[in-house]
Amino acid sequence: MLLAGAEQEAHCLGLHALAAALRKQGRGCLLLGPALPWAALAAAVVRVRPHTVLVWSQTPLTGRAYRLVRFGRDFPRVRLFGAGPGWIEPFPPPSVRLTTFAAAVAACGAGGSGYAAGRHPARGCRPA
Repeated sequence: MLLAGAEQEAHCLGLHALAAALRKQGRGCLLLGPALPWAALAAAVVRVRPHTVLVWSQTPLTGRAYRLVRFGRDFPRVRLFGAGPGWIEPFPPPSVRLTTFAAAVAACGAGGSGYAAGRHPARGCRPA
């Protein structure tokens, strides 16, 4: 599982809280941090091959659904979530908007390790 802040999103408290909640559940994830350019996130997906990617947006300026939709088209086998209050536009499937912290924890904690076979990083979340 990859956790990242949307491009130009400086807020990262939600990402750290989610990473901590997942670690408490014994779930592995890679926390890439805030303000990650979409190209860098794409490169991370190619390199790490996660099953799940969560992009955090705190403000409407960074929560543009069309960017998430485009990213989802580029990586159709990745479960893609947009979390945080910044996503104000509707998401077409298969992307999913998580509107509460509890929903994000539940969605990210459900099923599988979050990584393709043989690619799981050290147990628990770790900053990139």
